[in-house]
Amino acid sequence: RAALTRSIRENRTWEGSRKLELISFRENGTMMNRVINFRGFVPDTPGEKKDRLYFVTDSRIEKAEQASMDADAIVQWRFKLTKERYQIKGKVKTIRSFKGVKKFHEYEEKKFEEAEEDPSLLHYRRIAWNSCSFEERSELMFPKDLPILETKQIDNLMRTLMQGLCIHPLTHEIQFPSAAFEKLDKEGSGTMTYEEFGNGLKEAYIFMAEQDRQTIWDFLDRDGAGEIEYSKLNDFISSTEVPENFWIKYIEPDEVERTGSGDPWGKNEGDDDTVNTWVYFLDEQGGWIFGPKLSQDEERPDT
Repeated sequence: RAALTRSIRENRTWEGSRKLELISFRENGTMMNRVINFRGFVPDTPGEKKDRLYFVTDSRIEKAEQASMDADAIVQWRFKLTKERYQIKGKVKTIRSFKGVKKFHEYEEKKFEEAEEDPSLLHYRRIAWNSCSFEERSELMFPKDLPILETKQIDNLMRTLMQGLCIHPLTHEIQFPSAAFEKLDKEGSGTMTYEEFGNGLKEAYIFMAEQDRQTIWDFLDRDGAGEIEYSKLNDFISSTEVPENFWIKYIEPDEVERTGSGDPWGKNEGDDDTVNTWVYFLDEQGGWIFGPKLSQDEERPDT
């Protein structure tokens, strides 16, 4: 994660920095190739693989339906400015809203058989929905109209707020929108004032005009008490309508290959621009270990 987040940060001014090439494999062995947009990481949870990067898709699109629920995949991620390439091997999994039989097309049905879904993953799906832009949500909700709050101005401001709060600005990890304010709440009161609200926005790298910030505050502080519970932001997420066709797909990495200059984290010492290829893989405890790429005659170490 350290190497990858550094690459994202150093290439953020390049418009193609979040575009990945996903090669997934259908059950019949054929490949499916498409370009996806990196959205962030699903938080690490005990018992699950680390550093699961996710993207969103519309299940009404044929390619999304054809991909197996547990498909092997390879991700190619190139960074133009730092001249790096990551190849990520793993499995594509899906967070969706339903269970049972889903039609792939009019001639075939596919039955999904899986364990009960983790409720926290469904929370992440809802959070990811609120981090999407207005245009994306409108397209996914079509043909239904996208619900808006009291006025279009308040709706736009709240969506801007959610887009910033639902993804950590530095780690790119999905988070509850209250997270930035919890970090600043040293006393654990569970509440915030208008001043603390402004500090939380700065913590999340959300910069708004004073008038817009005041409009959002007035919407949240309906009783005019001058103090609100920041858990209200999480309640807002929970009450949002999410269409059934909105799916999160995430890649569980098993092995990552990075080609570029510098050490395994991409840090360059001096003027050394030597290009190396590093391989990161999971050990038996689920932690990442790494080393230089081996030749076909060499064996990977156990630790």
